[in-house]
Amino acid sequence: MFLDASGHYLVIVLSAGNAKSISYFGTYTVNDADSSMTMRVDASSRLIADEPDAKRLVNFSGGEMTQETSPSTGRRNSIKVTWKRSD
Repeated sequence: MFLDASGHYLVIVLSAGNAKSISYFGTYTVNDADSSMTMRVDASSRLIADEPDAKRLVNFSGGEMTQETSPSTGRRNSIKVTWKRSD
């Protein structure tokens, strides 16, 4: 994941086995009041039409950012991803 200071991002996830790789990009905003990040998907290697604005709970700790789906997304299980800052 690459985030820039002007609110743009790019995500590339390479997977093995049965999992599918994906890449997508767009813009993001952070809401400090409710510790969330909303990511607008402008384009993707896979169809993400059901969620063009993905809101995630976010936590920053040291050089890590953890994103988690909110229980209100309607998913059975929450998805949690931890990104580590590259120096």
